Amino acid sequence: MKRMTLTAVAVLFLCGSLTASPRWLNLYIPEFDNLRNDPSVAWLSSGFVDILSKKFTDLDGVRVYGRPALEKILQDKSSLLTQRAGTENILVMGTFIRELDQVTVNAQIINVANWDELGTARTVGSMNNLTILGNDLFGKLTYGVKDRIPSSPKAGELQSLTGVTQAPELNRQTKEIGSSIENALTGLEKAMDVYIGAQGTASKTEAGRGKFSRRLDFGTKETPAEPISRDAMILEEILETIAANPYAVNIGEPRVEVDPESKGKTVMLTLPVKYSLKENLIGDMLRSLPYTGVRHDGTLTSIEFARNNFPLSGNLMNRINRGEFRIVPVVQLLDQSGAVHTSIVDSGDPYWQSQSGKSDRTRTEHIFSPLVAFTVSGWSLQVTMEAVDIQAEYVVEMGRSDVGRLSEVVVEFVPESGLRKFLAATL
Repeated sequence: MKRMTLTAVAVLFLCGSLTASPRWLNLYIPEFDNLRNDPSVAWLSSGFVDILSKKFTDLDGVRVYGRPALEKILQDKSSLLTQRAGTENILVMGTFIRELDQVTVNAQIINVANWDELGTARTVGSMNNLTILGNDLFGKLTYGVKDRIPSSPKAGELQSLTGVTQAPELNRQTKEIGSSIENALTGLEKAMDVYIGAQGTASKTEAGRGKFSRRLDFGTKETPAEPISRDAMILEEILETIAANPYAVNIGEPRVEVDPESKGKTVMLTLPVKYSLKENLIGDMLRSLPYTGVRHDGTLTSIEFARNNFPLSGNLMNRINRGEFRIVPVVQLLDQSGAVHTSIVDSGDPYWQSQSGKSDRTRTEHIFSPLVAFTVSGWSLQVTMEAVDIQAEYVVEMGRSDVGRLSEVVVEFVPESGLRKFLAATL
């Protein structure tokens, strides 16, 4: 009781002597711009915002706002005058580009008060590990605004009784001071107890210079599996089924026309292919699970599953991030021996577009567009499906004798992340 009274008196004395003036940093982070409008990674626009918001809000005195708050300032800049003294307003404008599994992110740091550019940040990382990419981006942005992040007292350090503190919150500072005094008194008490032999050290706990530790040895014990609800298990099974084969394909009658400019030596082979969603796919999806929300917009249907109701496993999240659910059609012409004569990759990925024409046996087209997309944010999973038909015509130029040796047309959907391996094995 005597020690608690001393602590309370010390805290009241220090609080009465401090003249702290709050200082804040308001960060405005709108959705990042998907420069190539790549639908397969559209979720990253809000994904980067989620990552940065969580990290910056953990810093004392930093508040994060989205696009609505920014638009309010743009409409009426006088609203900045109502903020408390010492408040800084910084805008982070980000863009990103994906090439295969590599993502390049660029961000500008702008002072909202006068629209001056304070700096830039750039990072490149893998889709397979967005955590590292997000941490690197956060570190570079933090360095860019380091002079504007409210300073906080170092651990265990008491503020000057006569100086002015720069801590962002007086209540937080009061807690830290009280905690420092409490820890100091507790430490003194323990030291006295040990000195007189009244307090010992627990078995297998090692102590030295105020630090305590215990060695861990789990041996061959398995890490407990993460819990997963029945609905979440069903959702993962449905996603697996949809991703494996969501499309119906109809290969039309090929047409062969002689190229007049080649004097009959070459022909133009046209392969009509129609892509569509499997019949009743959307209806089966809606009947299978208690979804959180659904939105219809013409031929477009978006189904939302709240992650607090469907806690997705880490494995599934990683697979979505790696692009294993993004599939593209590969049209292959087989000769009479079953060997691949020509492969047509129908993808809008810049990498495959750049490879077009480099091989006589591989062509690249960009006619097909995904009719199913998975979008993951910090709060939900969205499955977007479009009930339309895609009419594609693939035209291949070849010798007249080559056409006679063709025996079959095969359309196969391949995960985008495994395209290179697939083509290397089939050609």
